[in-house]
Amino acid sequence: LVAGAAGALALVGRARRRRTVRDIAPWGCGRTVQTPRMEYTATSFAEPLQRVFDDVLHPEIDIEIGHHSESRHYEKSVSYRIETTDQFERRLYDPIVRGARRWGDLARSLHNGSVHRYLAYALAVTLLVMMVSA
Repeated sequence: LVAGAAGALALVGRARRRRTVRDIAPWGCGRTVQTPRMEYTATSFAEPLQRVFDDVLHPEIDIEIGHHSESRHYEKSVSYRIETTDQFERRLYDPIVRGARRWGDLARSLHNGSVHRYLAYALAVTLLVMMVSA
C-alpha cells in the first residue's frame, strides 16, 4: 500500500511539474535558427515535376559560375537561370492570334472613313444575305 501511494504521488508530482515550452515556428522543422537560405523555395518543390516533364517543356537552363582569382576551385558566385516557354501558347495560341491579326489588318484596310463605301458594304452584305436565304 505504501509503495502504491508513493507511486501515485510520484505520478501526480510529475504531472504537476511545469514542462518547458519551446516557441519554434512549425515550418522550422525543430530548428531554432532558420535562415532564408535554409528554406524551401518554389523551385525546389517543382523540380521533381520539371524533371518528369523535361521532354515536353524543353526548359533552357543557364548556369554561370564565377571563380576567385586565386584558384578555379573556389567559387565566387553562381548564377542560375531557367526559362520554360509555354508550348501550348507557342504552338496553338500564337497561330490563332497571328490569323486574327491578319484579318484585323485586312479589315483595317477596308476602313477609310468614306460613308459612301460603308453604305456600299452594307448594300453588298444585305444582297448577299437575301441571295443565300432565298
